Amino acid sequence: MAETKDATSGEITPPTETNNEPEIRKELRETVFDRILLWLCSVVFCLVLVFVIVQVLVRYVTVHIGFSLPWTEELARYLLVLIAFIGSAVAFRKQEHIAITSLIDHFPTKVRLVHSVVACLLIMFFISVVTIGSVKFTYKMMVMPTGAIPWLKAGHLYGIITIGMALIAVYQVRLLIKYATEIKRLFWGKGSGRS
Repeated sequence: MAETKDATSGEITPPTETNNEPEIRKELRETVFDRILLWLCSVVFCLVLVFVIVQVLVRYVTVHIGFSLPWTEELARYLLVLIAFIGSAVAFRKQEHIAITSLIDHFPTKVRLVHSVVACLLIMFFISVVTIGSVKFTYKMMVMPTGAIPWLKAGHLYGIITIGMALIAVYQVRLLIKYATEIKRLFWGKGSGRS
């Protein structure tokens, strides 16, 4: 499957499905939850940017008087961890994580759909293992300080992992529901196939 360029408009058209088989739409529909998550991701990114700029300015402007804000660097780092997990969940909705599909793309639609369901179930298994471990570490590390920010504990950082895995699990459940609808439509001719 290759992209083609329309000579009249100059726009690139998406690849077409061969053998008149229906294409499986990978991206989930956008909901209010998705918009809130993307908005939250943007706000956290702006906070990281502000804290890094403040840290650099304070470091270079006040170098002679010895004044510094050490918590800005630490908070920017932890917010960057948060944005990585929120961004990972956003990428799961759009199916934008790296995947090598050169082999599976040559199979019929039904085989690709079964492959997608199996991959989704394996991801759910991985998420459950990571979530169980991060919940345990969150409780264990709630007494350990992180450094320059007295109220921030190491358990909060493990809590970020738990939140990130929960967000990814939400998208995996949505994908499984979508794939179940596609399976009904393709294998038994039931359902609308819309997602």
